[in-house]
Amino acid sequence: MIVRNTLCKRTIIAYCIFFFTVLLIWKYHEKSIKIEEEEDTLKVIISSSLVNTTNSTTTIIEENEKQTNSILSINENRLDYWLINNSKTLGINLTAIIASKRHGQYLVYVCHENCGGWGDRLRGIMSTFMLSLMLDRNFRIEITHPCNLTHFLRPNLYNWAQPIDGLIVVDPITHHRRFNLTRKMLITTANARKEILSNVSQILHNNRSINSIWSEDVLYWATNKDYFYQLSNNMFYRKKFKSYGIMTKYNIKLEILFPLFYEILFRPVDKIQQHTLQFRLKPKKNPIICAQIRTGKIFQRMNHRNILLISVV
Repeated sequence: MIVRNTLCKRTIIAYCIFFFTVLLIWKYHEKSIKIEEEEDTLKVIISSSLVNTTNSTTTIIEENEKQTNSILSINENRLDYWLINNSKTLGINLTAIIASKRHGQYLVYVCHENCGGWGDRLRGIMSTFMLSLMLDRNFRIEITHPCNLTHFLRPNLYNWAQPIDGLIVVDPITHHRRFNLTRKMLITTANARKEILSNVSQILHNNRSINSIWSEDVLYWATNKDYFYQLSNNMFYRKKFKSYGIMTKYNIKLEILFPLFYEILFRPVDKIQQHTLQFRLKPKKNPIICAQIRTGKIFQRMNHRNILLISVV
């Protein structure tokens, strides 16, 4: 009886020692990760990388300036603010972001029916764009409801409207068109089932090989969710984020990256830019806070909050 009690005590003591050892190792591991991120954040950015990024940005902007020189001549270089003057996005590798990703691998944000308002869609677009960088997939946008997005916005630095290469091929014998790439559709809008939303969220948060779960060549995704929290906390992809110059998970937030991503992705079509330009050239007593574009008859007015309202057909 004494021997049995002694063995029980030793077993309990051994389990306690094991538990506290695991706890100490985990705490040390968590602390080391945080220290590593802080060190990366404080690293001095090499001047040559800034020069390369600025040169590539200037080259791309110069190509766009050829299309609308009269409009861009009075516009500030908004992109430089987010790449150089903003501390939270300082040092982001623009060249790596806009570069082509793995051949034949795509992530497409889709909206062919009711996907919520423009704010909901932007939230989904930014989340899927961030995920495409994380998974090294080429990003595309397909919005046709209630109208085609390209009627109002066009690609700026990242060509999200480019057709998917090799998606459909024509049989040389039958001349029938067929899909050449494997495809998968994911829907995580407000109407999706809770178990699907939970499963997708867990995959993005914890899985070390997301591409092995969604291995199809073309991944279509309809969503209005903000997945930045899940992506930032997936420790298996931190090196990938660092390759884009995002050195700490605390900067992987929608409110931080949204302005930069919007500048990279979108630019108003010439018709809208011309209307806003005409208004900007008019003398005004108060500055414009923001501009709201609506469809309908052409008119321009300022409301009581100095918000420019422009309607275009």
